[in-house]
Amino acid sequence: MKNLIYVVLLLTAIVFASGCCGEAKPKNAIDRMKAKVTMNKTVGKTEFMVGGACGMCEDRIENTVKKIQGVNSVDYDLEKQMVYIDFDEKIVKLEDIKKAIAAKGHDTEDFKADDKVYDALPGCCKYRVEETPEKK
Repeated sequence: MKNLIYVVLLLTAIVFASGCCGEAKPKNAIDRMKAKVTMNKTVGKTEFMVGGACGMCEDRIENTVKKIQGVNSVDYDLEKQMVYIDFDEKIVKLEDIKKAIAAKGHDTEDFKADDKVYDALPGCCKYRVEETPEKK
């Protein structure tokens, strides 16, 4: 009986010691897999300006970026005209993300959308400010 008590105490001590010191250990296979994937990523977080005017623009921008392999998350703030992206730099380059957005008709800081693509956007999506004849 004494041996059983010692074994239980020893196991309890081991459990508490492993749980209270250092990093939290993954609890199951999925957590272990996520931890392994996270260690292998080179995560890039960025934000930059993207032209947009309505909810359709927001959906178009976010859906375009979501489809790019290596992108973990994307959020477009229509009010601020800013996109926030979390991506794996080993898989995709920031420049390629910006080019993809511009290819869908939305100007970025570094790439202007083709005029034909921009002109084909619905009327509510026109975000470029047209100059009036007096300002020219």
